[in-house]
Amino acid sequence: MNKEKGPKNVLIFGYNIINWLYKDIIPILKKRYKSRIIIIASENSLLEFNNILDKDDIAIDHYKLTKSLKQGFGKNIEEERVLARKNEEEYNFSYMRDVIQQDRQLSTYFLSHSEKFIWTEDKNLNDDYIIKLVNKCVNFSEKLLNEEEIDLALVWPMDYLSATIANIFEFKNITVTYPYNSKYKNYGFWASSAFQDDKVLKEYFNSTNDLALVPIKEITPPNTGWPATSEMDKIYSFRNILKKILKTTLFRFEFIFRDLIKLDFSKKDRIGYFTSIFFQFHSWWIYKKITKNSFKSIDNIKDKPYLFYAISLEPEFSVQARCKEFNDQKAIIKQLALSLPIGYEIVIKEHFDIGRRGWSFYNDLCKIPNVRMAHPSIRGIDLVAESRAVATMAGTVTLEATLMGKNVIEFSNHSSFSFLPNVFTFKEFYNLPTVLRDVMAEKKGQEINKIRSYGARVRKAIINMSFDAPNSPLFYSNDSYKGLDKLNLDKAVKLLLDLFARNSIKK
Repeated sequence: MNKEKGPKNVLIFGYNIINWLYKDIIPILKKRYKSRIIIIASENSLLEFNNILDKDDIAIDHYKLTKSLKQGFGKNIEEERVLARKNEEEYNFSYMRDVIQQDRQLSTYFLSHSEKFIWTEDKNLNDDYIIKLVNKCVNFSEKLLNEEEIDLALVWPMDYLSATIANIFEFKNITVTYPYNSKYKNYGFWASSAFQDDKVLKEYFNSTNDLALVPIKEITPPNTGWPATSEMDKIYSFRNILKKILKTTLFRFEFIFRDLIKLDFSKKDRIGYFTSIFFQFHSWWIYKKITKNSFKSIDNIKDKPYLFYAISLEPEFSVQARCKEFNDQKAIIKQLALSLPIGYEIVIKEHFDIGRRGWSFYNDLCKIPNVRMAHPSIRGIDLVAESRAVATMAGTVTLEATLMGKNVIEFSNHSSFSFLPNVFTFKEFYNLPTVLRDVMAEKKGQEINKIRSYGARVRKAIINMSFDAPNSPLFYSNDSYKGLDKLNLDKAVKLLLDLFARNSIKK
């Protein structure tokens, strides 16, 4: 048996787009280290894991677990509040910011970022409910950690339970990681921490020698699973919206028919039919409004130097989690516009997925004299190429801009690229005008090539710290994906164990 130190008790929080990798990794961990697995996943996912789990492993149905957490609140509310404040202090986290904000279904309706999204109201949600719910999650996490002696947690904080577990486990110095999109092609990597930082990429970057500059024509967006932006007019046509509504209606009849067969008349945790229909119409209407109030040709913005801001999709992990400390994009864009040197503009572009925001979001921003809106059908990478600099939450444009020799402003304390000399991380606004003057200053060839050299090195560093997973669900490509080839599976396991070993040394 390999004497290398490996994880003995591994917690896995199942998630559809990464379960395929976990299923390949579990047998390797068991064979090499006799690792015991504790897995929390949906009923269907657990069935897929059954044949690789042993009698000593533990499988927990996620739905049944969360249902039990939402019931049987015991203490009176004042006792619950005292306990909540004690938990926040003990584990150094915030219930609202670090847990509830991470749950789309719980947080979407009271956060202004996506007021027209399909999850826009939760009648049960209030301050007292949140306190009781997270208190029970904290208690569950403590028991899980202590009783099962977890030393590695593959937990992506995507809902209130996984976010609670991630926060508490990390506070207790347990390695928390999961596969994540590297922002380059099909490369995935193991997150450095629950909400990520730049430590791992920085290490690989510093050990990478200078490389030849990447030709501009070779800079391409990563694979995302979204259709080409050139298809947007077709996708958001009235005819296509009607097709989606018909499809939604047929699915609704299918659900009702299945319930009737089972004689199951209980209330279901489903998105309302009329909510879904309204969202489809709203998406079409917003797209029409954006089309009327934006420019469709990149030639329309070549008259002035501009800062490009790609509006991030919300709710989304890259915003609500990786930018959890401050992620009000409307406020950020306003501050950028107000702080730009005179004669410069900020160009904004919405994500492909239209309809989550109301029209007032765009209308209020476009009233500002130096704000212009690009049509979503223009590729972001082309707007980066013509820009003087870019601003982003924690988006792909940071890598694209660096490869092209441009400065970047980021509003994230959890970006992988914070260490790069051309990246300015903002934590306060008072000096934004001063920084923008430097960021927007015109650069000469040598300055541009210096930044491009960082881009070449960081791209190579990404490849070195990642495994290649083309057409995998991690990139929203193929639900019937068969898994990594042997070379990349071996690399994925090695990178995971390297991260585990690195964190174990630090304890």
